[in-house]
Amino acid sequence: MNDDLVRNVAEIIHDIYLQDFLEIYGLTIAIAETHPEQVNNELRNALTHLARALSSEADDPEKELESAKSHIRRAKRDCLKIAILHKRDQILGSIHRIEYDQGILPSKLKTRLKTIEQKRRDVFRSESSGNSVTVQLQEILADVLELGDQILTDHQDPGTIIHGLKKYGQWAFRWARNGSFAILFTLFTTWLGVILFPENSLFVEWGGELLRRVSSLLLTE
Repeated sequence: MNDDLVRNVAEIIHDIYLQDFLEIYGLTIAIAETHPEQVNNELRNALTHLARALSSEADDPEKELESAKSHIRRAKRDCLKIAILHKRDQILGSIHRIEYDQGILPSKLKTRLKTIEQKRRDVFRSESSGNSVTVQLQEILADVLELGDQILTDHQDPGTIIHGLKKYGQWAFRWARNGSFAILFTLFTTWLGVILFPENSLFVEWGGELLRRVSSLLLTE
């Protein structure tokens, strides 16, 4: 086997995969809490090209090596985009929970998030035109991570569980309040009807029965 070829494969694995890609991959997994399938597909393709390059049947080993590099670099860009999108969504969720729990956040934080989002869209469009955008994506990810840390440093996120319990408690309170009002209103109108209508009227008989049932219900709760 060609020693130079083996050395080139080792350099790709060390320099491009281990040194340049793996840290971003780990960060993406930590943010997204999953192994992105599209990234794994790129890595499998890269491994296939490396294996072909080392094969004695390879027509053009150097071309296979370049294809492997391309797949790993594309996997890195995919990681950056996935991490940015997931972190953006996490920040939006934090903002919603904090504002619901503590009040409106300073507008400068939201303005900064909008600026980052616009920059992200511009970079995505640039990539679709065939331009290299890896450096710009790294800058956007650094910005969005910094913004997320700033929001959580300045404002405590109540968390999804506590936020959900609080919303449920407020809903339950409103439901109970509205239900209590409905019961009181029913009792009042029935009592008023008993006073206004003749003693032997059908309404009075119906109202009396309703009062007895509601009272029984309240006493059993």
